[in-house]
Amino acid sequence: MVSSMGNMNTSMTAMLAQMQSVNFMNQAALIGHSPAVAGNGIAFDGTNQVMLGANAANPLKSVIATITDASGSTVNSVDLGSLNAGMSNFVWNGKDAGGNTVAAGMYYLGLSGKNAADANENPTAYVASAVASVTKGSNGDAILNLLDGRTINSSEVQQWIS
Repeated sequence: MVSSMGNMNTSMTAMLAQMQSVNFMNQAALIGHSPAVAGNGIAFDGTNQVMLGANAANPLKSVIATITDASGSTVNSVDLGSLNAGMSNFVWNGKDAGGNTVAAGMYYLGLSGKNAADANENPTAYVASAVASVTKGSNGDAILNLLDGRTINSSEVQQWIS
C-alpha cells in the first residue's frame, strides 16, 4: 500500500511537471503580443503609440485621462467621455497638447471620472507592452518580460491587446 502511494506521488509529480512545461510553451507563443497590465507607467519609445486601458468598478461619466512626465507636469489630457464598468481601451499617440511628439522616456497615466452620484472615482490604469521573452519562474509559472522593462507573472494580465 505504501509502495503504491509512493508510485502515485511520483506519477503526480511527473504529470505536474509536464503540465507546467506545456503552460510554459503556450506562454512562449505570446512573444510579440501585448498584455494590458495594471500600472500607470508608460515607457514611451518616442515613436509608437501606446495602448492604454481604464478598468472602472462602476459606470463613469466625464472620464479624463491625463498623461504626465517624470516631473509631474501635464503633457496631454484626453476626454474619454462616459465609460461602462469594466475594461475600456484607448490609445495615446505620444503627442503633447500642442500635437507635438514627445521625447522618448517615462510618462504616467492618471484617470478620473464621476460616478452616478457625481462623486469622483479613479479607474485602475492599465498599460500594454509587447512580450519580449518568457522565463520559467521558480514554481513553474510563466514570467513575462515586457519590452518596456516590466517583468510580470502571466496571472497579472487583465487583457491581451494583440
